[in-house]
Amino acid sequence: MNTLMYGPVMRARDEPRDGIRDEVSNDARAARGIHGEGSRPSRAASPHASLPRSRPPSPSAWPAMPVADEQAHVLRLMPVIARIVRSLAPQTNVAMAQEDMTQIALIAALDAIRRYGPQDERFIAYAATRIRGAVLDELRRLDWRPRTLRQASHRRRDAERELTRRLGRAPTREELRDHAGMDAASLEEAEMASYAESIASFDQLLAEGGMAANEALVERRSPEDLVAARQSLARSLDALDAREQRVVQLYYEFDMNLEEIGEVLGLTRARICQIHQAALAKMRLAMHDAGRSGARTVRASQRNGQMT
Repeated sequence: MNTLMYGPVMRARDEPRDGIRDEVSNDARAARGIHGEGSRPSRAASPHASLPRSRPPSPSAWPAMPVADEQAHVLRLMPVIARIVRSLAPQTNVAMAQEDMTQIALIAALDAIRRYGPQDERFIAYAATRIRGAVLDELRRLDWRPRTLRQASHRRRDAERELTRRLGRAPTREELRDHAGMDAASLEEAEMASYAESIASFDQLLAEGGMAANEALVERRSPEDLVAARQSLARSLDALDAREQRVVQLYYEFDMNLEEIGEVLGLTRARICQIHQAALAKMRLAMHDAGRSGARTVRASQRNGQMT
């Protein structure tokens, strides 16, 4: 899979990209080596998610699109494809080459075009979830981690859990390394393997909280549902400390990878990985609590309605 199958629609390396944003912070520009030429394309909703749970229209419901039009649509998705591949590459380059990831992403993009039918303002977010989900599904299918690396990852995780229970706080890297019996390089490798196995997203967090963001996008949910989802996400972000919020912002809003975030914050890639995972765990818990609270409110209103 080293040769791109959909070559005619590939964007040249020096071709300008659409939707350049002006509001990227100076530190984000510095980490990328960007000087005066803007930033990443903005997006209406986070595209970082697994394959959507919604039910898009059946491909048979739409007339066949001319090949030239399909290629034009794929070409317009190239900035999205490049962004997704670039964000996943540092965590998954052991398992899959970027060329192979791009190949899978192109196929997923074409499938999204054929499934969605007439495009509207929600198509880009829908296509992005399909593309990212296809790449992650392939990575999971490969089960790429060597046996020794899986064992090291589990040993690091078990040591972290035991020390957290014993100390009543998150262990330091030195404590974790000593308890797991691993040197610094082995510990970092195990952390990155664990991180690549559980790459998460805002859409996944919303889905775990009972509000699938992609369903809201594709199935055109009511404004009230969208407001509730945004409020739930805002509450989960409030549960994070300042540094965790910064890591989440740089990773999801500015599409920076772990190494780039480490350059901005002056931390190692492994430390950024730890902060990111801790932030996602806090957000899951906050959204789960918010979902239970919302369910109690709904039940109470239903009981009150029955009594009146």
